[in-house]
Amino acid sequence: MTATTTAQRTRRRTVVASAAVAVVVIALLAAASLSWWSRPDAFGRWDESYSWSGETRVGRTMNVGLTAGAEPDGPITTRRIRPVVPVNTADADIELVVCTRGAGGTTLGSSSEPLPDAETCPEVRPLDDAGDVDWSSETVVARVTPRRAGVVQLAGVEVTYTRDAKHLWQSGSERAGGGSRLTVP
Repeated sequence: MTATTTAQRTRRRTVVASAAVAVVVIALLAAASLSWWSRPDAFGRWDESYSWSGETRVGRTMNVGLTAGAEPDGPITTRRIRPVVPVNTADADIELVVCTRGAGGTTLGSSSEPLPDAETCPEVRPLDDAGDVDWSSETVVARVTPRRAGVVQLAGVEVTYTRDAKHLWQSGSERAGGGSRLTVP
């Protein structure tokens, strides 16, 4: 057996310390990348972009625009869209539909008039299971029909989507759109 010199021990410690630092740096980069990838923010600028409140009667359908005509930041493939309904003491039925924007990009805010409406929603169609929306020319609208007195609060929609290759196919769910509060006396 040969004796280990001080220089060899120092070199070995340096190699081990360098390897440990490299492992920590790689782990931190991987964690940061995973955190970014799992938290897409194509709709971040929409959050709380508008708010509306109104009143309606039991059994009367109110049409409420939820996305206010905003577009995601870059191309996305929408997987699912669901309404965010923190309060529904009016036991309301809520159906999402897609409205084509009116002339000049006019969007539906809220209305108890039947859809389609020539000015703000000339074409209306059901929202399919995949949430297929042309964000550049369509708006997601909630058709709210209360069944009893109470309150319905909408807080936009939850969009599950995948981004394009530029964003490394980042995918997840995100809340988008504005809020509304409907009172049913």
